[in-house]
Amino acid sequence: RTTLQKKNLTASVDNFMRRLTLKVEAESQLTKQRFDSYEKASSILSSVVNSFPSHSHLKIVCKLALAKVKRLLAYYNKQMGKVWGISKSPEQMVYESDEEEPKKNEAFDYKSDALKGIMDLLTGEQPKMIELFFIPEYSLDFGLNFSQEMIENFGLMNPDITFEYLTRYQNAIHLKWLKRIMKNAASSTHRFFILERLSKFSYRSLRTENQSLTSVVLNDFKLSDILYKNIEYRTIKTELLPNNSAYLILQMPPNELFLYIGFMHINQNREFKYHMQKYYFKEKDQAEIKDMIDSINSMKLELQRTPHTTAKDLADLEARYHNRSKEILQRLEDFCSFFMGSIDAIINPPVQEEPEPVPVDPKAKGGAAAKDAGAKDKDKKKGGPGEIQAYQSNLPTPSSGIESLVLLLDERLTALPWEGLQAFKKVPVISRDFSMNIYAKRLRNI
Repeated sequence: RTTLQKKNLTASVDNFMRRLTLKVEAESQLTKQRFDSYEKASSILSSVVNSFPSHSHLKIVCKLALAKVKRLLAYYNKQMGKVWGISKSPEQMVYESDEEEPKKNEAFDYKSDALKGIMDLLTGEQPKMIELFFIPEYSLDFGLNFSQEMIENFGLMNPDITFEYLTRYQNAIHLKWLKRIMKNAASSTHRFFILERLSKFSYRSLRTENQSLTSVVLNDFKLSDILYKNIEYRTIKTELLPNNSAYLILQMPPNELFLYIGFMHINQNREFKYHMQKYYFKEKDQAEIKDMIDSINSMKLELQRTPHTTAKDLADLEARYHNRSKEILQRLEDFCSFFMGSIDAIINPPVQEEPEPVPVDPKAKGGAAAKDAGAKDKDKKKGGPGEIQAYQSNLPTPSSGIESLVLLLDERLTALPWEGLQAFKKVPVISRDFSMNIYAKRLRNI
């Protein structure tokens, strides 16, 4: 076969596998399994939501499920494309492979109905209920699902809101992972949440006014604080995050079907700039990520196992793997091109050339020329903006003025060398953290 035929065959197989993966994922959804259609799910949830007491957390859970079903109905009817600037959603891609397209009700605005459903959770007494939603069995799952609904409904239309709830979404995923690690590390008969209950029981049983003793009992257990006590996002944004800083969030959902990209830049004047994006993976994308991670892990293992007795041996070993590292970095650069171009434009915007100064006639007395000269002398005495910036920081920065960049990465993407991307080359300080909330807690403790 010719090279062109092989390429067409590869593309066809890749397209078939992508559609098959999406269809299997759609069929495995809980809503698909329990109801014949999203319309039926919506009607059932609408009929039972008012049967719960107004102060019950189950009513909020039911409302959230209803909001999600309404959003899926909007996706199903191809009304959510503009939210993320994507012409097709996974649900629509699935039906493209079928012989008949599903019938669409274009007369009803499912998109507005979906937005109304999620906004209903943010009005009246609901915000107080959500804020106090600290039941350990439900809080992390609820925070995860509620944040995703906010992300999916606001998308590119309100990037500041989307970025806020993307930080919450990532934090919930990280805490669920941390909770699972903590459970596995604890003895099967002494789970960490049992220790918390014992701590509260001990406090109630003390019957003492000794403040030091009660403080020890109440403050000795901090694991629940890590999981369930977070810093308010408004406080993080307005009080803790410094000027001239930037934050990049890369987060996949548990099923790894797509990637959320969120970027926020805070300039010297506390002005915020955002870039939000949602990218659906193709089969080759996931294979490329896995191959790069496997290559990096293989290199690390070889470096650890290869003996070296002198500094020269170590230098030769590092030089041997230098080209392989550059190759992986270039592959990552090519892979990230679908979103790094927009982020590079924020970090390294084109520098505008300053106009040449108008020559001043030294013989001129008074008038506009004298006033301009006097104003320049006055600015020189005070120190111009460039001198103030140099006084505040002597670090070389990109044209955007970003002095620090924090990478908030999905745990499944941490092995990749993100710091080496070309767009970050001029950023003087680059660090990583698990989530915005964890990073804010570190800043508060400084």
